[in-house]
Amino acid sequence: MPETILQKLTVASSTTGEAKSEAGPLIEDIYGQTMSAAYVGSFVILSPEISGHVLDSSGLPVRFVTLHPDGGLLPAVTDSHGSYALEVPPSWTGTITPSKGSALLVPSSRSYTNVTSDLTNQDFVLVKPAALTLSTQQQGDQLVLSWNGLAGVSYQLFWSSDMLNWVAYGASPLSGNNGPMSVSVSTGDQPAKFFRFLMTY
Repeated sequence: MPETILQKLTVASSTTGEAKSEAGPLIEDIYGQTMSAAYVGSFVILSPEISGHVLDSSGLPVRFVTLHPDGGLLPAVTDSHGSYALEVPPSWTGTITPSKGSALLVPSSRSYTNVTSDLTNQDFVLVKPAALTLSTQQQGDQLVLSWNGLAGVSYQLFWSSDMLNWVAYGASPLSGNNGPMSVSVSTGDQPAKFFRFLMTY
């Protein structure tokens, strides 16, 4: 049985949009017969889309947040539902950074590598100043630290006696929720302590 030989195959396309492929005409079938004419076909290359929502710490949508992608791509702006969608070139690698005036958004950016298909649920949370306020209350030899948490955010408490050297307090970070959170720390006869949180999303 004759060996099949691929003589010509070309593909012409831009990064996205309509593309054309051409095969032949000098391609033999298993019986040794060549194609009578080249085969020409067309197809469409669609850009991957990155989409999600921007919500506040109460779970309400935030409109007019601008999502800035790297690489000179056009930004997107959230609608009245807090939704956004960004088209990126196939195999795109880059970072998307949200902004709305001086507001703090969590995470501050999202990074991507080799995007080849649609990505959904790429959400951000707009943090109100109240969520960053830490209050304290002394209860006996316990100091109660309270704050408004954010769902999806982890909080690691650190303490220091000199505000230079910080040590993690507790075995593991605390998982946030959209509501009041607190943690109690022992003061006893130890030197004065300072506390701060590391927030990760």
